Amino acid sequence: MCFIATRNGEPCGYIVGTENSKRFSERCESEWLPALRERYALEHYKGQSASDWVVNKIHEGNAPRPEFDRYPAHFHINCLPETQGFGLGKKLMMALIERLTASKVSGVHLEVSTVNTGAIKFYEKLGFQKIATFEHSLGYGMSLNS
Repeated sequence: MCFIATRNGEPCGYIVGTENSKRFSERCESEWLPALRERYALEHYKGQSASDWVVNKIHEGNAPRPEFDRYPAHFHINCLPETQGFGLGKKLMMALIERLTASKVSGVHLEVSTVNTGAIKFYEKLGFQKIATFEHSLGYGMSLNS
C-alpha cells in the first residue's frame, strides 16, 4: 500500500508498506531479486559507494528479522525536510495504521538508524515500542487490533 502527500500540487512525502513482510520477502526472492542479481553481478560492486551498498543488499535479500514476528507489517516513510514538523508524517502514519487495522493486521514494525534521533522520537511519540537493538539500528513495533 502507498500513500502520497502533496503540497501545492507537488509530492512532498510518502509512506509505503505491506501487511505481511514475510510474503513480501518471498515475492521479492521469487519475482524481482533474481533478475536484479543477474543484471548487477556482485563481483562488479565491491567498493564503498552507494551503488555498491545497494547491490550488496540486493544479493543479501530482505528476509524479515525474527524479532519482528509479532509485528507482520512494515513500512518506509519519507517527507521532504521543509515539510517536517507540521504533522505530515503523523498523517501519513495514521493513514497506514488505519488501513492495517481495518485489514486485521496484528502489528507493524520498523527499523531505524541509531543516529536518527528525530525519527526515533517521532516513532516513540506515535506509540511504537523498542523491541530490539541491532548493530547500527533499533527495531520498533506497535501492536494493532488489540
